[in-house]
Amino acid sequence: MVMPPRIGPKCPVRVFLAQHREAAGLTQQQLGERIDPPVDKGTVSRWEAAQPGRLTLGVIAAFAETLGKRADEMYRPPQDGPSLDALAAPLEQKDREVAADLISRLARRRAS
Repeated sequence: MVMPPRIGPKCPVRVFLAQHREAAGLTQQQLGERIDPPVDKGTVSRWEAAQPGRLTLGVIAAFAETLGKRADEMYRPPQDGPSLDALAAPLEQKDREVAADLISRLARRRAS
């Protein structure tokens, strides 16, 4: 039996939190001031340094909301451009299926 490839982040979510904050051009202090209720720089620093599993969904949601992102985006590195989902969103269902099939074929070709 062949196991599926690993899915999920290849590094702890805390690393992505710092990357998203930095991509937004914010210091830890600035981010802390934007969270409601505000927190200090030390709290943001502790969140970004937390051991995997120590971050709560509430913290991740606060980061996401403050940065104008969805919570699931905090589990991946920030992107320079729009995601494939965002690019495909305005397409009709048939065209999305064609795009998904093309991407799947390209991914299989690259894997072989």
